[in-house]
Amino acid sequence: MKGSVIRRAAGCGIFVFALGEALARAAAPSVHGTGDVAFYTFEAPDWMLGEFDGQQGWTTDFDGYWTISDAHPYAGSQHMRVAVTSDGFGSAAFSPVLMGVGAQAYSIASTKIAVHQSGSGSDTEFSPLSAAANDYDPSGALPVTRVFVGADGVIKALQPGFTFAPTTGAITDDAYHDLKVITDNSGNAAIEICLDGTSIFNGSSIAATNGTTSFIDSIGLLSTMPMGSIGSTADFDDMRITDADRGGCADAAAWNFDGVVAPALPTGWSTDAAAAGTPWETQTDSADTAPNAAHAIEHDSAAEANLYSATATVDAAGGQLSFRHHWNVESGFDGGVLELSIAGADFVDIVQAGGSFVEAGYNGSLADPSNPLGARPAWTGQQLDFVTTTVDLPDAAAGQPVRFRWRLGSDASGAQDGANGWWVDSVKLAARVLPTQPSAVIAPDHVDIVLEQGAVASQALSIANGGGGTLTYNIPGFAPPAAGVRPAAPPTSTTAAGARVFSRGHRVADGLRGRAIALGAGSGIDIAQMSDATPVASNSLSCGAPGTSTDANSWWRRFYFGEHSQVGASASIDSVTVAAESGPDVPVTINLYAVPHGVAPESIPLDQLTPLGSGSGTVGGVLQATTVAVAGVVADTVNQDLVVEYHIDGSSDGEFFPGGNPSPQTHATFVSASGCGQDVPVDASVLGYPDFHLVMVVNVQDAALPAECSDPSSLAWLSASPATGALGFGASTDVTLGFDAGDLAVGGHDAVMCLTTNDAAHAVVGVPLHVEVIAPANDRIFVNGFELD
Repeated sequence: MKGSVIRRAAGCGIFVFALGEALARAAAPSVHGTGDVAFYTFEAPDWMLGEFDGQQGWTTDFDGYWTISDAHPYAGSQHMRVAVTSDGFGSAAFSPVLMGVGAQAYSIASTKIAVHQSGSGSDTEFSPLSAAANDYDPSGALPVTRVFVGADGVIKALQPGFTFAPTTGAITDDAYHDLKVITDNSGNAAIEICLDGTSIFNGSSIAATNGTTSFIDSIGLLSTMPMGSIGSTADFDDMRITDADRGGCADAAAWNFDGVVAPALPTGWSTDAAAAGTPWETQTDSADTAPNAAHAIEHDSAAEANLYSATATVDAAGGQLSFRHHWNVESGFDGGVLELSIAGADFVDIVQAGGSFVEAGYNGSLADPSNPLGARPAWTGQQLDFVTTTVDLPDAAAGQPVRFRWRLGSDASGAQDGANGWWVDSVKLAARVLPTQPSAVIAPDHVDIVLEQGAVASQALSIANGGGGTLTYNIPGFAPPAAGVRPAAPPTSTTAAGARVFSRGHRVADGLRGRAIALGAGSGIDIAQMSDATPVASNSLSCGAPGTSTDANSWWRRFYFGEHSQVGASASIDSVTVAAESGPDVPVTINLYAVPHGVAPESIPLDQLTPLGSGSGTVGGVLQATTVAVAGVVADTVNQDLVVEYHIDGSSDGEFFPGGNPSPQTHATFVSASGCGQDVPVDASVLGYPDFHLVMVVNVQDAALPAECSDPSSLAWLSASPATGALGFGASTDVTLGFDAGDLAVGGHDAVMCLTTNDAAHAVVGVPLHVEVIAPANDRIFVNGFELD
């Protein structure tokens, strides 16, 4: 084992590994994306206590030094720890590569870090890596920088020339600190290092100055263990890599009250009290992160205690405040509130100011007029364990300096026995976190319309995405628009471009077969276009540089539900199983689309596809299958077919070939790859590969509409356009509902028109319709001013 220690070459600080397998295994192909986030919290059930190596794709070069521990988490119950158990050793841990080529302005890597020294102490390093580099032996991954925390707590940064430069930061206690590295991807190779929201270093990215991107796609953690350091540990928690459109330390501020000696408050924080109140102070009896939390006591007479935060600047795109707290006060009589001051203005309740709670907002109201806070919503009663409250700040706070005030008010009716009051800890102001899941917002929630018999009318129904990602919707029984949401791609030649060519899989000995994908082995309905779903050697096709790399490729199938009698009138897709014939592990995206059944069969026209859902996973290895969870609903299996796209962004680590076999298939396998001049899906046989039949199994569940939904076939008097669509974050569209009373009798007509969406909370939304048909004007007799005898 001693031959495997980390060493620094004299005067340069380059890693030298006698055993380089950890890095080599970590340098997997990357995923392209914008706004992507890799986030590690190290919490169960994904992470198990004990040996860290191999968990969630991480690798270490020593067994036992790196563990998942519950000794000192930043939040939650678990974290990552490295412990010095032998003198003179070094150890490293490396994350998998989960990010891709930076498409946005900045790459940001951050972690919560706490060091605990024993004896002479040990060194700890946080190293954002750029695996796109090719000159960092042995793995091809180059550090963007190495943030070096010495045994004395002083922080240095590795710079071009492989020398360590001093920063203005230091970590000298056992508390967690927020450490962040920001890289500028615009080409000037700049980096910034932040400690607890304050800039401590500006310099140059090593990766970019060595002729490659400075984009951060993975993380290395290192510890060197000099003589006499046994017993030292370093803890890491809440680790994140982000591809972002803005940088800077000012977009976040964090306070955990642990850098002061109780009862003091951190720099910039203050407190006051009114009536008989007692000011806030830090204490060590109860804390979210040891040793301190801020605390105010409850009184048995009218009293008020106020805690004021330091001033911080909200991100230009909006801010989000979170904090951990618990309380023990008289329910309905005593309680606490959160207030906000923007740019020095008066403090206003966070909700009245325009903020909105994301989680754990006020749980009750105050009623006693003797409480200085008055009658208002508040946190009241008992919450004996720390909980996280998160609140989105009002738009008016974006880009502005702000302060927060926590106010505890007591009335004259008494106080709780024992330890009482309000405890606040782990306060963080960060950029607003946009939701990642779609949320359907449909208005109005019902439609009432009056029209004459024989007349027509219309009304707009608004559909909006109040969440993140892409919201897709479908109104079953109504024909989708002629053009889908994907732009039409011009027809192109299948001639290879440059050194990129379509080639057949040949990296596996002929005749080898993988494990068969069993059809019907699980719940739901498995549909496929081959009876034998087994990946077989030398029956594949992909575009790339032969022997070197693989370009972005998509392999496609179109499923016709009329051929699968076990599928009902609507279908919910739960997963898609695909395979690899051979090649490196690569991220895979499975995309689901609907295409009108009337579109020419044995074709996949991109301009006719409506997205239904997307899922991701990893494929690779030799004759291996992968099942990717993906959700999408085909609301009308009679009028819509399903198209499934199996996509990879490519790999520089060698040739990748998807799993296939030459067994008879009921429909064509399609391929597209812009690198080989094929921008639109084409039948593989047209490219000269008639025996490449793609292995693909789709798991389908019954997605019948609820009984309260009206049968679309009974709504001949109703039309809806566009009946399908896709909406990004914050986007909305109007669906025009058309009403034709030509064949409707005079009187009331009721129905429930149902929409299906990919919003899990609103998978089916019913819109009640009431149409009141009245007689035409020329059929009515109006009597005015006289009576008939």
